Amino acid sequence: MVSKRFGPIKIVKTKISAQRLAKTLPVGTIIAVGGDGTFLKAFKKSAQTGKPVLCIRAHGSKGVLAEGNISEIRQMEKKLKKQDFPIIKYPMLEGGTENKKLNGFNEIGFFRTSEEALRFDLFINGVLFYKNVVADGGIVSTPAGSTAYNVSAGGPVLDLMSKSLVFTPLNPHGLNKPVVFEGSAKIVFHRHSAHAFADGKRFSKIKKYLEITKSAKHAKIISLKIPFHTRWQRIVGT
Repeated sequence: MVSKRFGPIKIVKTKISAQRLAKTLPVGTIIAVGGDGTFLKAFKKSAQTGKPVLCIRAHGSKGVLAEGNISEIRQMEKKLKKQDFPIIKYPMLEGGTENKKLNGFNEIGFFRTSEEALRFDLFINGVLFYKNVVADGGIVSTPAGSTAYNVSAGGPVLDLMSKSLVFTPLNPHGLNKPVVFEGSAKIVFHRHSAHAFADGKRFSKIKKYLEITKSAKHAKIISLKIPFHTRWQRIVGT
């Protein structure tokens, strides 16, 4: 799609005409229509290209960073015409193991590979925080990702503008609770190997460690200034 005013507009998985929106958006804007899976693909594309993303929910889908439903395009168009929308940079995550590099937007984590639980130590910014944790795995989430797998696993919801990350153990056998921190997390495994994953995609086994930190790359997302509590209530249905 080409806007006479701004140039090419990239449409990701859309079943609707976005012609009305095209005239109001910056050059190369990625319009993602769908749910979390579609949005994640668009965010990773944004991190690679530097182009902003406008997220629109398809009927029945959810997403904390969506600016509206398909049925609300007219209302969105009115807001966009005012050219009063910030483009917010959301951090990506970067993970490293002994043999693999991972990138994620929501979370990077690990899970046991056998029936036996994992044993690991958790270091925050190089300092031992939890020793000999027994759990099925763990995840490090961004503020946006805290509303996804993290909250389902019992972790806290972070404000979207927070600069923190959160580590949440998966089914811990002890009293190890989620940790909100800034900086990096390193998980050192005692014996058993684990599967590393990023945004739900599983990677090869890791045997020694997994280190997770914010990436230098960001996803740029167009915001129509919807308050965070409104976004969250939209998801939980209150």
